[in-house]
Amino acid sequence: MGETKSKKMKLSTKMLIGMVLGIILGAIFQSMHLEEFSANYIAPLGNIFISALKMLVIPLIISSLVTGLTGLGDNYALLGRICVKAVIFFLVSMALTTTIGIVAVNVVGLGEGMNLVTDEVLSTTAADLNVMTMIEGFVPSNIVQAMSENNMIQCIVFSAILAIAIVKSGEEGQSVREGLSKFSDVMCNMLMVVMEYAPIGVCALMANTVATSGLSIVISLLGIIVLQICVMLSVFLLLYAPIMVFYCKIPVTSFFKLCSPSMLVAVSTGASMAALSLNMEASKKLGCSEDISDMIVIMGNTMNMAGLAMHIGLAANFVANAYGIELSIYTQVIIVMSSVLMAMGMAGIPGATPLVSAVFSQVGLPQAGVGLIAGIDQIGTMIRTVMNITGDIVAACAICVSEKKFEFGKAKISSQNRETA
Repeated sequence: MGETKSKKMKLSTKMLIGMVLGIILGAIFQSMHLEEFSANYIAPLGNIFISALKMLVIPLIISSLVTGLTGLGDNYALLGRICVKAVIFFLVSMALTTTIGIVAVNVVGLGEGMNLVTDEVLSTTAADLNVMTMIEGFVPSNIVQAMSENNMIQCIVFSAILAIAIVKSGEEGQSVREGLSKFSDVMCNMLMVVMEYAPIGVCALMANTVATSGLSIVISLLGIIVLQICVMLSVFLLLYAPIMVFYCKIPVTSFFKLCSPSMLVAVSTGASMAALSLNMEASKKLGCSEDISDMIVIMGNTMNMAGLAMHIGLAANFVANAYGIELSIYTQVIIVMSSVLMAMGMAGIPGATPLVSAVFSQVGLPQAGVGLIAGIDQIGTMIRTVMNITGDIVAACAICVSEKKFEFGKAKISSQNRETA
């Protein structure tokens, strides 16, 4: 166990080192006018990493999504309206977070003026269409073609229909689910093998980008981190704080005091699972009923990926600005939908890079842009994880209040109290 954790931390550190080393090498190449050398001999090392990720995206997404949705179907049957409330809360918070991130990038203009270029042949399934044509395009006529074209929306729809069929098939479907679950585990292990090459890939991509575009790109990358923090604070002020203060009647200071242990674990590890037990304890200390809050926090740990969805949307618009690609309103909607659905359905996939790559393919953005932001993924993960676990606790409190199963201090909001009154 200790070796596994050490290895994971070592990989994250390697990626950060790779990014820094790439910046240094890129600056050296540019100063020595070795841009052509960088493009011919350094960039291919990064392209290998991108190709390996693209190779895994479709099988990983379909197997993970079907496995997650079939498990969620069982929960719906057992837990009823509480699960529905939790899913609605997570969907709304994720969509709002992603939208705020996209608006922030567009307002600030992050990435504009970088004037990056790519040799990739860009294609997109997200052309400007009317609403009904858009909905019609969600359903694949040929799933193999949808996979070959990296049409994520169609793959998600196929996965959802397959998941429903598996649940309805009873015991026969259970064997299919178990097989897909094992296949998903294998694909995640395969992804980890590919990610071992990530430091080299990130270093090469960053070096070539800096060599051809200059150090100004570094400032823009730091801007992504700052913007993520600003979005997180905005979501707390606009969504979480009003729910806690006005609906749950919990003072903000008390909320942070009781939740700070789980937040510290989240920011130090970058893993929601590491903070799960502390999150469950914090929700009970705030006044949530144990039988409801534990279930919601556990659901949120695997479903509430608001930070990840925000990161995908923010990254897509940053890269679009960097390459001078104009995204239509329809494409922005596709980005929000893809970010929310994939982040929610594939919480088990380690890191944001595969999902960022998938959304880029969906809307026709250059895969080279994935390498630009991969190096800061670990830092961004710390920010996103805090946002995720905070949303889990807020959801638990809000749903417990709605079910009259909440108590904070001396003020009880429960069925028994109301009857006594």
